[in-house]
Amino acid sequence: VGMKAKICRCPSISCFTDADEMVNVYYKVKASRDVQSGGIYEITAESVKLVAEKERMRKEVKSALDDGRVEVWYQPIFDTRLKRFTSAEALVRMRSSDGSLIFPDQFVPIAEESGLVIPLGEEVFRQACIMAANTTAREAGLKYVEVNLSAVQFTQKGFDDRRKCRTSHKHRAGNSFLSS
Repeated sequence: VGMKAKICRCPSISCFTDADEMVNVYYKVKASRDVQSGGIYEITAESVKLVAEKERMRKEVKSALDDGRVEVWYQPIFDTRLKRFTSAEALVRMRSSDGSLIFPDQFVPIAEESGLVIPLGEEVFRQACIMAANTTAREAGLKYVEVNLSAVQFTQKGFDDRRKCRTSHKHRAGNSFLSS
């Protein structure tokens, strides 16, 4: 039976309440490092703070999904040839538990890392389908709504256009009206 040891130096950090918490932080800090220095990891107050912030944001995304605090805003797209708005892009936004707005650059990377981008993307698509089915968007001249997908979504097993078709059919939005 072999044994492998890693050396971890934690200067000026005495905030761990038990060994499990310390090991958990060690693995999260190690996973967040791009470069390893011979198996020696220095866990600093800054690296612990970064890991804690990522975990806080992951919980915020999960909570926003569970509590209906994911919003979709629509950016109109102007066709210069036709000289009118012809489509819109669905943009995801999220409210924190206190109601303040959290911008995508703060939560999308964490959602991608944690896999929460899958349910987040499905929620955006669901809301875009509802908007397309329940508004006068077509009467206003909109031909389609663009929904951006994360590269992570394309790598998921079972990702295909059938999910899009089922969602759009459920909300009576035609497939030609939604573009991804």
